[in-house]
This record gives sequence, structure tokens and C-alpha cells, in this order.
Amino acid sequence: IYKNYMNRIEKTVSSLSKSDQKEVLLEFNSHIYEGLTRKHKGNETNQLLDILDKLGEPGRF
Repeated sequence: IYKNYMNRIEKTVSSLSKSDQKEVLLEFNSHIYEGLTRKHKGNETNQLLDILDKLGEPGRF
């Protein structure tokens, strides 16, 4: 799930400079990591799906 989401982000930002691409990917990784470190009811997969849902579709940002 995570890898698929990150691949979609990479495709979305591929027209940006390499440094901007890296910055965007690091920012999303940071949001995902922070979300996973918070206490959450349920399993890790559901937690990840909830985080990605809140971040939204890569093509829309």
C-alpha cells in the first residue's frame, strides 16, 4: 500500500526538478511516519489507509 502510494507520488512530481521531487517525497514520508507513530485504534494497515486517505490522491495535490 505504502509503496504503491509513493510510486504514484513519484509519477506525479516527475516533471519537477530532482531536488523538488526529493523534497516532496521526504515531506510525504514525514507525514506518514508521524501518523504511524501516533496511537491508533486498529491495526497498522488500517492506520496507514487512514493516513493516506487524509493526505489525498497524489494527482490532486
